[in-house]
This record gives sequence, C-alpha cells and structure tokens, in this order.
Amino acid sequence: MIKCRSCHGQNKEDARFCSHCGQNLERVCRVCAERHTPTSRYCSKCGTALDPMEGQQSKTHDGERKLVSVLFADTVGFTALSEMLDPEEVAQIMHGCLSILTREIERYGGTVTQFTGDGVMALFGAPNADEDHAKRACQAGIAIRSAIIPFSNKILEHYGSEFRLRMGINSGMVVVGSVKSGGITEYTALGDTINTVSHRRVII
Repeated sequence: MIKCRSCHGQNKEDARFCSHCGQNLERVCRVCAERHTPTSRYCSKCGTALDPMEGQQSKTHDGERKLVSVLFADTVGFTALSEMLDPEEVAQIMHGCLSILTREIERYGGTVTQFTGDGVMALFGAPNADEDHAKRACQAGIAIRSAIIPFSNKILEHYGSEFRLRMGINSGMVVVGSVKSGGITEYTALGDTINTVSHRRVII
C-alpha cells in the first residue's frame, strides 16, 4: 500500500492519485523536475533523494510549541503538463513558479520549510516570532495570486496549456524544530494545523 503524503490515506501500489483526497501520488524531483512512481526513493536522472524522510527514523530536536500560520501551495494538473511537455520545459516552468512563491513568501516574512517538487510549504511566525503572522500569510497569498495570473497567461500563450495553483492557509499551534534524517537536517513544523491546511487548499 502507498500512503498519501497529503492526507495519509492508504492506496493501492499502482495508484497514481489518492482515492481519498485526489492528490497526485507521483514523486517529482525537487532539483530537475523528473517524474517518478510513488514507490521511487531516488531520482533516476540526477540521483536526488525524492523523500529524505522516507524509510528513516526522524527526530525533532529542540521542539517548541508555537502559534504560527502555514501556507501550502502546489500546482494543479502537474501530471498532465509533464506528459505534454519536454522535461526541460517542465523544469523551466516549475522554476518560474517556485521563484514566485518563494519571493512573495519571503517578502512578507515567511520561511519556506519544504519544497514538494510542484509546490511549497511555508511558515509565518516561525522560526522568528511574529504577532501578525496570520496577516502576513494572507498578504503573501494575495500577492502570490496576483503574480501567478500573468505567469499562467504566459504559459497558456506559449504552451497552450493552463497552469493553475492550489493554495491553503491555516493558523494554529504546532511543534517546530530541527528534524534530522540521516545526514539531512531541516526546520519544520508538526501538528494538526499542518494536516488541516493540506486538506483545505483551493484553486486560485
């Protein structure tokens, strides 16, 4: 069985999309955008670990409870776009998209803590405390929507394919800290606040 990274639902080994939430189960290399089956662990094109946390015991060090706002954003129809275009074209599109997301998130004081291949997860209010984290997260979301519209129009004009984002924002208590898995250390957040926003993304 394959566990969905979004809702944690169990799916059949040959499933391409989650039967519980519709999330794309394929793994996309965050470096070169190469697509892989849900059970792949390393990119066959560049060797990057597709999920450094998989199959390893992870431990959160110096965990701290914080009230934060979480922003999730990922692409809609990424599989169809990848099947239609050359891998280098897909990589170029995703680089442009991720650049927009990162720029607007950081402009409003957020921190990108995870790249999912076709999207990002960002925290507002951590690691640096910020009382107006919810306001900043919403401002970033509005800025992303404004910036992605002309970007999407260019993709449609050049490639004849729609490019849209799905995004969600949620505020709540989480445990934040450094997570070490093997030789990789990342700053991340854990808690129901994260799970909730991953289920409630809407197309923008």
